[in-house]
Amino acid sequence: PVPPRITLKGKISNTLLSPFSRYPRVFDLVFNTSWFIFGHATLPDKPNIFKSLELDDLKNQAVRACRGIDDFGDDWYERAFRWVIERVNSASFSPIGKAAVHNFLIRRLMTRLRFNKELSL
Repeated sequence: PVPPRITLKGKISNTLLSPFSRYPRVFDLVFNTSWFIFGHATLPDKPNIFKSLELDDLKNQAVRACRGIDDFGDDWYERAFRWVIERVNSASFSPIGKAAVHNFLIRRLMTRLRFNKELSL
């Protein structure tokens, strides 16, 4: 196998974020404190990319990102998503890797929502 090429910026980011992936409560503390300092008490329904992925959470985030479109259509796709999520949760990704997978899955679900909306028109 070919080892991944990681830029210096990526290595530094992974190093800085790795404590948050091991201790997600520290992420919550820093996140909420920073929002409090900048004038917001908390950000509602903030995604925590360091916790285990759950299909229902990802679907809820996709619905919010698509501004309320909530028709995913048939659930035949869920088996594949659950398989991928199970593999991702059992793997040891770097913080940037987990963020990339989280973003990828949300975008796939958003595409499904938009596609079903267009089909229903």
